[in-house]
Amino acid sequence: MRYNLEKIYSYAIAHTKASSLLIYDNKSDILLGEPNYISFNTRSIAKTVMAIAYGILIEKSNEKYNLETFIYPYLENELTINNTENLEYIKKLKVKHLLTHTMGYGEPLLMSKDIPTIDNDKLVSYSLNYPIKYEPGRYFKYSNVGYYILSCLMDKLLNEGAYEFINNNLFGKIGITNPRWDRYGSHLAGATKLYLSDLDLLKIGKIILDKGKFEGINLVASKYIEMMNTPIVYTSSFSKYKYISENSYGLGIRISNEGVIFAIGTGGQMIAILPKEEIIIVTTNQGDEEFASIIKDDVEKIISCIKGE
Repeated sequence: MRYNLEKIYSYAIAHTKASSLLIYDNKSDILLGEPNYISFNTRSIAKTVMAIAYGILIEKSNEKYNLETFIYPYLENELTINNTENLEYIKKLKVKHLLTHTMGYGEPLLMSKDIPTIDNDKLVSYSLNYPIKYEPGRYFKYSNVGYYILSCLMDKLLNEGAYEFINNNLFGKIGITNPRWDRYGSHLAGATKLYLSDLDLLKIGKIILDKGKFEGINLVASKYIEMMNTPIVYTSSFSKYKYISENSYGLGIRISNEGVIFAIGTGGQMIAILPKEEIIIVTTNQGDEEFASIIKDDVEKIISCIKGE
């Protein structure tokens, strides 16, 4: 081992602006740090949870529903499409486009600042009437819209509804008890507004690191988790970071050119996974959002030390 993880943690916790910092070594089953158990809005880490949940649905449905599932036939009765120029694109939209932010929009939709200005009961129609500029699958634009529509779709596909399905088949299986997940209208926000603790985030990280397993229980097909962690869309070639650079996007998660897998939410919430070292780093921030960039710097430094730099 090229690094002393306890020494790295001791230095990091003394200097970080994060409200909580956990480092988990899967090889030795050692957790460094004291969980604070405070639930907070995980922001975009909710997208990672939604991606995992859909992977469970694929398996539970014997692949009747999958990444190639078209969304229009299931949402058609809920839609009023006035922008007829969109219809050609809408009929081509598949679940994989929702999960990879490649629906074809030229700008982000349903971000936090937008929601108060839109009738929440009409968000699906609003979104699918908003001009789609590109063929689905050809253009990446990070947004909240795909994951909101995914939550609407899952409500249609499931008799029990998306939240109940996720609670029964994911949260309940890993010891997350009835977490709060806010709704936009009658559907889960999907892309955000999921309230979890730092220890809950660590559990999500373990599922990803262990390729769909949690403490020996198979929750998600390993091939699906591998697909989540594989670059599907290349998003950026420039970053100040080496290990947590936002170079590519899989299914609900980012992958850097250095192979670090990470989910990140606005404000400093992060799950960073080092597959080779089998280490998970979790940060949360219930304080000043201006600390977000400093927290990212902290995680980058921790990973650099682990990597021996």
